[in-house]
Amino acid sequence: MTKPLVSVLIAYYNHAKYVKKTLDSVLTQTYPNVEIIIVNDGSPDNAEFQKVIQEYLPDPRVTLINQTNQGIVAARNVAMTRAKGEYFNLLDSDDWLHPEKIERQVDFLESNRDYGLIYSDYYNVYEETNEVLPILATRHILELEPELFTAMWVGNVIGGPHTAMFRREWFEKAGFLLSGTDGCDDYEYWLRLAAMGCRMYYLPELLAYRREHVYNTSKDKNLMNQGRLKARAAIAEKFPEHVSCGMQNFIDQLGKMLEERNRWNEQLVNDNQRLLKDIYALRQWMFKLEGDVSSYQEAFSEVEYTNSVVRHVLDLQGELNRHIEEIQRKNDHILYLESYIQKLEQNQQQMANSKLMRLANLFSSGFNRVKGTTRS
Repeated sequence: MTKPLVSVLIAYYNHAKYVKKTLDSVLTQTYPNVEIIIVNDGSPDNAEFQKVIQEYLPDPRVTLINQTNQGIVAARNVAMTRAKGEYFNLLDSDDWLHPEKIERQVDFLESNRDYGLIYSDYYNVYEETNEVLPILATRHILELEPELFTAMWVGNVIGGPHTAMFRREWFEKAGFLLSGTDGCDDYEYWLRLAAMGCRMYYLPELLAYRREHVYNTSKDKNLMNQGRLKARAAIAEKFPEHVSCGMQNFIDQLGKMLEERNRWNEQLVNDNQRLLKDIYALRQWMFKLEGDVSSYQEAFSEVEYTNSVVRHVLDLQGELNRHIEEIQRKNDHILYLESYIQKLEQNQQQMANSKLMRLANLFSSGFNRVKGTTRS
């Protein structure tokens, strides 16, 4: 089954050093069936731009339209007239898309026919610092309901136009972007779609990149404020009942928010009172703890003294044991000497007895010889 064609509509103006990244981010999408309609709105850097775009023109998915300078709204409207896709995706020539952006959003819209538009979160990329910050649609104060008119009236919930994708049928119902709202033409268009009943789905994923640099249109606060006023005035004129209902809805939501805030304030007062009581109890406990610590320190000192006495006693006991061992060794030596002396005495007695026996024998022998001589 052939996937529906997605038309990416690029209004180009003075972004030659950025547009290559913009184009590549579309042509390398994981979703294959895309076309690019890029309208060169009489850009001052036309010569440089033409050198860049020539690389892409052989690709049948890329269509270039050159026109005299008429403003971004006119350029986007021209791109819409040439678009063949079932889905439209606006894209500025200095921004770019996440590789899966188109696939993720088409998958949802194909599965949910009652939604006419889908939008997502995006990254702000700061050129001077290379800082990258996520920008979430949920930063707005009101609930992001599918009927987004009230939240949109308070502020542009969708943010960058390239975060959104909408069905061709809603373009056919709503028509072209409103001229004279440069800088806020997408905001007026989203308000118009919401007022006409287009259900909008918030996909909480970071699927686009917005380049922040010194030449951003949004840097001109006066232009942006005028654009928002014109956008709201046009919607109020065309859809007065929606604006009235939206404002009443906003007032009701604001009232609920104030009630909630009052409840929070009351809860905060109660919590503060409990906290003060807890702090007082904690201080009392700390005072007691300081007294306990002092007692513990005194007891510890006594224990330390006792331990030192015990260590000294143990040292004396060790010394006494060593003396006892020395005495035992000396006693053993004395016993040995006594035994040795006893043996010597025995030996001497035996020797003395032996000499006496020999003398007695000699005497007896001599006596016998003398007696025999006398008889003769």
